Amino acid sequence: MTPLLIEATSAVAHIVDAQTRGLAQLAVNQLQKLPEYVAKFKSQLEQKQTLATCLDISNHELASAYDSAWILFRQKEFLSALPLALYCSTFQATESRYAFLAASCLQRLQEPAEAAKLFKIALQLDETHIAAAYRLGECLLELNDQESATHLFEWTLTLSRGNFDYREFQDWAMQRLAAIR
Repeated sequence: MTPLLIEATSAVAHIVDAQTRGLAQLAVNQLQKLPEYVAKFKSQLEQKQTLATCLDISNHELASAYDSAWILFRQKEFLSALPLALYCSTFQATESRYAFLAASCLQRLQEPAEAAKLFKIALQLDETHIAAAYRLGECLLELNDQESATHLFEWTLTLSRGNFDYREFQDWAMQRLAAIR
């Protein structure tokens, strides 16, 4: 287990809401068994099945874990939200929102390289995910990859153009591009 996940495990123990704490502890336990699961379900995973399918984890269970992670994230409890978000994104690797939330937690925890990997996955799953494009650009900029960051900020502009719900992202991307150039 990585040092960050060990730290998150400790944070999970201090979650006030008992139901959320239980979900988070379950997520930590499942993440700890990940190497075992990958070995056990290797052939199914190679055939593009998800771990959730292999382990009979329902969409309802994943949605509940995601909702709890999202609440913790909004409360700025990024370390406590991380195991839940990673559980969702790892065990149901076909949902861009799960990868995006896990990446967002990692970004807030100052882990831009790890966050970038998950933002890339979110974009692979949904190439029109404006927030993922912008946040990936931020991570790449922090990792001193200005060329790729520029491309992603330009992609953010393209995606957000004419979509007033994402006007903030358009403004932020323009500011980032101006600072790079």
